[in-house]
Amino acid sequence: MEKSLTSPNPDERGELETDPLGVYEGERNENGERHGDGKTLLPNGDMYVGQYCNGLRHGKGIYVFKNGARYNGDWRDGQKYGQGIFWYPDGTQYEGEWKRDAKHGFGAYHYATNDVYEGSWKEDLRHGMGTYLYADTGTKFMGTWMEDRMEGPGQLIHARCRFHGFWKLNLENDDDKSQLKKGRSPRIGVRPMWRARCITPYNPELLPPEARPLREEVIKIIITIVTFIFDNSASFQVSHHTCRRSSDLF
Repeated sequence: MEKSLTSPNPDERGELETDPLGVYEGERNENGERHGDGKTLLPNGDMYVGQYCNGLRHGKGIYVFKNGARYNGDWRDGQKYGQGIFWYPDGTQYEGEWKRDAKHGFGAYHYATNDVYEGSWKEDLRHGMGTYLYADTGTKFMGTWMEDRMEGPGQLIHARCRFHGFWKLNLENDDDKSQLKKGRSPRIGVRPMWRARCITPYNPELLPPEARPLREEVIKIIITIVTFIFDNSASFQVSHHTCRRSSDLF
């Protein structure tokens, strides 16, 4: 029969305890530490169900916060570490890699507005290569991020055009013109406006050409080159130049 966390049976008090770490039910090691599968009702009302190792959350586990948030994923030495999903009270969600209780590595964040960021994270901030999709317009930003802001080369993709440029402080950057006037603080935009440097028109009829089969004489040359390489232990440099001389036939 499953034991209750909130109303423990007096006969089972040897397996349950109430202390600053909360009410615990589960397995222990020879030192009496929480070890293996267990459940904990913490003093603040949060709950953890999962694996322990030497008194710390370690392995797979689910942590439910009293405010409605919850985390389901990997733990290491008492911290979120590895792959996991975090549901926030406002409806947002993060799924991806964690390190020392912070979003770190590759992951996708779904915002309450249905916007989505998918890419690299560093210490809870968007950092590295990433893509941000604006749900209301379908516009997509693809580029580099630094400390949670668009920073460096990137492109803004609309339904029928594409903007290429260099971003700084979430705003399109022009090296020939100053972004800020003297005495003004930096502007950090959420939905900035960009000035186009290069616009690529979209034409669905401009599809890549179909692949053409190699001519028989080209196939014979390739077979000859491969045979020569393996039979004579030819160096890469020789085979490279041989292939270059025959490239005009393709």
